[in-house]
Amino acid sequence: MRSRVAIDCRYIRERASGIGAYVRALVDRLPHLGPEIDWLLLRHPRANGPLSSAPNVREQIVPYEPGGPVTMWALPDVVDLRGVDLFHATFNLAPARLPCPVVTTIHDLMWLDSPEDCRVPGPWGLVETLFWRHGIGRALKISERVLTVSEASRRRIVEHAPHLSDRIDVTPLAIDDAWRPPRPGEQSTIATARERYAKGAREIVLTVGQAAGYKNHDGVLRAFARAFPDDQAIHLVLVQRIGGSGPYRALAAELGLEGRVHFHAAMPFEDLRALMWGALCLCHPSHTEGFGLPVAEAMGTGLPVLTSNASSLPEVTGGHAVHVDAHDDEAIAAGLLRLASEPHLRAVLRTRGLVRSRERSWQRVAEGTLESLRRALGAFGGEATREAG
Repeated sequence: MRSRVAIDCRYIRERASGIGAYVRALVDRLPHLGPEIDWLLLRHPRANGPLSSAPNVREQIVPYEPGGPVTMWALPDVVDLRGVDLFHATFNLAPARLPCPVVTTIHDLMWLDSPEDCRVPGPWGLVETLFWRHGIGRALKISERVLTVSEASRRRIVEHAPHLSDRIDVTPLAIDDAWRPPRPGEQSTIATARERYAKGAREIVLTVGQAAGYKNHDGVLRAFARAFPDDQAIHLVLVQRIGGSGPYRALAAELGLEGRVHFHAAMPFEDLRALMWGALCLCHPSHTEGFGLPVAEAMGTGLPVLTSNASSLPEVTGGHAVHVDAHDDEAIAAGLLRLASEPHLRAVLRTRGLVRSRERSWQRVAEGTLESLRRALGAFGGEATREAG
């Protein structure tokens, strides 16, 4: 009898995200790697059309946000999960009342360890904290197996839930082949992108990531001002793909950086890659990360990286970056100055980073994920009827 597995794919949508890239990689590979399984893909209405053309795939549009109350408490009421043997929750929280076992991908435990770095200010932030702590707590309690994206995250999960120690599978993230150095004839795109997104800059420092506290964009701004107080030709570009830039714009003005800091909510992939090709470095001193996909993407393009010495980030870089204390603005500034003044260091980090970025592949991520799902199915003979949560 064929097994049936549902995957929540609603992070695949019109805006880029690390979790979206992860789920996209699974969707592209799992149906072919597991032809004996019938796959149900839960699709966001803003996804760009069908997610898969594989014959063993069925898709269902779910018109509710993945990180919302319907997902948390009422998903079985809006999604037909009859006959599903296993549910793969791909973004930290496990829905309630599932009619089958669940495998959850827990990318990080930031909402448990440092919610102040994740939530928005004010009362709504407290609601967010309670919401995510509840969903992650349920995932730690009811998941048949847990997938996570780094050894650093695995260690934190075991500290919070020792009973999961032998049921956690680590599948480190990877990058697409499109994150690569420029080819002959593509150099002209560098100057075009710089003029478009950082007009007047001779050099740029690039920061990429959502405008959340743990990304430490305020520290980036203070360190940039400290490192380059008078060099009007070096600009900072912040690509904040999710979240508001208002507080950071105010800080930039307070630091006297008007005209030298450029905020962008999103941009085409080709433009972001061209900025990476021509930047001085990626400045990514997060307080914590589950993985830190922008670091791997930058290394794949040959861009030197300055990042934190904490959580998963040394694991991602393999040490081939300038690592600093993310809570020390002076250390971040010193790292920026070092990269700006040592071309030999940039060349070494470029070469070693390119090698490091290719040591992982999405194919291995999908293979590891399938193995974990099969283990969970095997625990119930491929079929499951118990209610989870």
